[in-house]
Amino acid sequence: IFLSGDRHRAGAYRRVAGLPYPFYELTSSSLNAGVASRQPEIDPNRLGGRLYAGENFGLVEIDWERGVVRLDILSLPQGARVRGVTLEIAELRP
Repeated sequence: IFLSGDRHRAGAYRRVAGLPYPFYELTSSSLNAGVASRQPEIDPNRLGGRLYAGENFGLVEIDWERGVVRLDILSLPQGARVRGVTLEIAELRP
């Protein structure tokens, strides 16, 4: 799982091609400045459609008992989930 930011847009990604197990990335930004431009950005690895351009933050939750990880993009100020993915920890190994 990779965490990234500072793009003024948010998204979740999954890549499997040529890898022994899926790689996930959660990109969140920015806390204080959404972006006015909503130009489309094509990425076949992105989950959930378009990038989210409003003010947001990322949240990673690991539930060891259930064996799942939630990667979420939450909007500001409401904290509503606008993008994200829930995955099985077991999926993250060859």
